[in-house]
Amino acid sequence: MPESILFYAIFLSQVLLISYYFPKKMLNRVKYVLETYPPSEYPKLYPEPIEFYEKARRNYRNLNIGILLAGLLLLAVLMGEVGSWDIGNMVFVFFMVQFVPVMLIEIRSFKYYKLMRKTDARTTRKADLSPRRLFDFISPAMIGVSICVYFAFIALTLYIRQFDLPWFGGYWNIVGVTASNLFLAGIVAWNMYGKKQDPYQASEDRRRQIELVAQQMVFVSIAATVFIAIEVILASLQLRDLQPMAQSLYFQLLAVICLHTLRIDNINFSVYKADPVAGVKYSGERNSQWGRGLLSLCECRAVCGYRYRYIIRRFYSRSRRDRKGVYNGGGDWDGCRGNSWWSLKVAISQGSGCISVIFDSWDQALVGQIVYGSLVQIIPGSLLGSLTLAIRRHRKLVMA
Repeated sequence: MPESILFYAIFLSQVLLISYYFPKKMLNRVKYVLETYPPSEYPKLYPEPIEFYEKARRNYRNLNIGILLAGLLLLAVLMGEVGSWDIGNMVFVFFMVQFVPVMLIEIRSFKYYKLMRKTDARTTRKADLSPRRLFDFISPAMIGVSICVYFAFIALTLYIRQFDLPWFGGYWNIVGVTASNLFLAGIVAWNMYGKKQDPYQASEDRRRQIELVAQQMVFVSIAATVFIAIEVILASLQLRDLQPMAQSLYFQLLAVICLHTLRIDNINFSVYKADPVAGVKYSGERNSQWGRGLLSLCECRAVCGYRYRYIIRRFYSRSRRDRKGVYNGGGDWDGCRGNSWWSLKVAISQGSGCISVIFDSWDQALVGQIVYGSLVQIIPGSLLGSLTLAIRRHRKLVMA
């Protein structure tokens, strides 16, 4: 009877911890982000409309409420008919149900980051070129503890195998633990050397995330190996009644390890802000607008030197609609890389504002500039040069 009461208390703790405490913590975190970093100021953080995230938040809350009620109902059923249930399997199945919302979030996060990369219109990227080593993210002592626990489990398996117990899996236990450890090591390697999922994530945040994942996987490896060893020991000592309690405690420990996240106040959200807009004021008639606007772009080159094509195209199109009054223009100055003097040169040469000569790629620029140079520079230059030579030759003949 005391064992049953202890199990009920532990299982109730599992229900409340995984289906109430951590979901509430997650919902508060999401609410804080939505209120503190709204889409109007941090549009890069929201590749989809804000209504989508509010709906997802409600669905996550409702799903966890349903699982919480189901867990309380299951606990009441187990208390009424404890002898007719395989409690160990019930604890495992319910734990998997509790982790369904977390799995859905993880699956959805891949699509979220994919949309974020798709909407990333930047033409330059920043990369942290410093090498990443395992011991930069986790201490050698922790790795040593994990290895010692693994070999201790192998020694325990070889020892118990001598008794030829009919239920004991023998070497398959070693294979299973080894495979799980390799899988966890693969997750760490993928986070360290794989492609960055969030294109805007700051280098410091990524390093902290890798450190968190590496520590989590090592802790999970140690906890899983110790748990399997405890299960084998309890079965060998004919203490199978304690196994459901050990399972529930182990699942709660996994939740504490895996659901731990980075502190939100340590995350650099400034990378998700809208790109700064450089405002330039233009006034007067259309031709004077062109001259002042292009002059301002020339002056801005020394400061920013980036995305002339975007700014000029925007200026051309809007000035046609706003020929009178004052025009407030601007563009994306993020990055200060990849100066495109050919775009500015063509724009200055085209006083009429013809947008067809503003190119979108270097290939178009090369072909366009050859044609443009032939028609506007080479041919007129040749005619002018021929005319100049003819005039000078005529002067020489007259003077002679």
